Amino acid sequence: MATKYTEEVKLYGHISKIIEQGDIDLATADIRVALFDNVHAYDITHTKWSDIKANEVEGEGYDEGGKAITHDGDKLTFEANLGRYSFGKNAEDTEWPNATLTAHHKVVYVFQDAGDGTPHDNSLLIGSWKFESAVTVENGTAIVQWSSGGIFRFVLP
Repeated sequence: MATKYTEEVKLYGHISKIIEQGDIDLATADIRVALFDNVHAYDITHTKWSDIKANEVEGEGYDEGGKAITHDGDKLTFEANLGRYSFGKNAEDTEWPNATLTAHHKVVYVFQDAGDGTPHDNSLLIGSWKFESAVTVENGTAIVQWSSGGIFRFVLP
């Protein structure tokens, strides 16, 4: 599974305000990506992990809560020529080796540990992508390829 996107992410409704107010330091936060099934649907009113966790994929080689996104400690960057903010330029691809799963969505969120290595119910959601079609991997490496332009981009209201 290799997914690459040119469109902008659908941000959850609260995240622009939280980022603008500085409540999240994206350069140091544990930002993760998790995969979701066909029942999951983006809803702008969702704000935390407990709103979506029931539809996370399960499968061999996939870790509950997804994986951390490795990036260069990028801060939120304003691209004046485009009138938007971006985050996560040059992020490394996220991989699940030896995986068997089917995914329909990916969600990026701020991980808070529940104490057992899984996401706390209050982990904040950032954005969601829907794959063009179901992505199935059988005993292979599931890969999310991030755009060199950033993990997500947005315009503040």
